[in-house]
Amino acid sequence: ELGQRSDILQGSTLADFVTREDVRLSGDVTVAGLRDAGGSIEVDLVQTDDPGAGTLTLMFDTEPMAFRRWSVLDAQGLTTEIQLHDPVFGVALDRDLFIAPRPRRRPLQ
Repeated sequence: ELGQRSDILQGSTLADFVTREDVRLSGDVTVAGLRDAGGSIEVDLVQTDDPGAGTLTLMFDTEPMAFRRWSVLDAQGLTTEIQLHDPVFGVALDRDLFIAPRPRRRPLQ
């Protein structure tokens, strides 16, 4: 609506955690909570050096064990949830799929 785009470095957010090749539940992330949610397990993570910046919750199905979704609760209290449906692994993707287009500038009136 505003015709604006804000960019931040992926590594500066908890979203970076789900893209790492070497996942560790220590160091720059801290496990802030662990819950059995009846058929799934939920793990809450925060940035060790800035726990108030938000929470990343990873959700795993238990039968069979599978990573199914994650949600991010940001510092403003807004939640974004991503669900994985029928994931396919080992597929080559064009790098251009990950370039967000810049919004068109509207003429000043």
